[in-house]
Amino acid sequence: MQLETRLAALTEKYTDQHPSVQNVQADIQETQQRSRLRSSRSSRRGLGERKCSSGPSRRQLSKQMAALDVEIVSLQAKEDTLQERANRLRRSLSAMSGREQEYSRLCAPS
Repeated sequence: MQLETRLAALTEKYTDQHPSVQNVQADIQETQQRSRLRSSRSSRRGLGERKCSSGPSRRQLSKQMAALDVEIVSLQAKEDTLQERANRLRRSLSAMSGREQEYSRLCAPS
């Protein structure tokens, strides 16, 4: 659900061709494929298979894995955003004249 929310937010700002939108779309597809794979594995499981009575159930572990997958994608998106911002600031800084850079260094807190 968080991926879909992220996609909705991105599509308000960007077109479907934007890399961030495409990345989230790919992540959604990957998560759906994993979910289908897990459900097909669990439906093929034989009745003679033993279940452990202690510890979290398969369903709980699957939910945790899905939540972690979503968190990873969210953090990757945040990292991408911060990288873009850092690159913009670097370009802006390189465009400054030598005097502006010297002034910035003098005004910066030590």
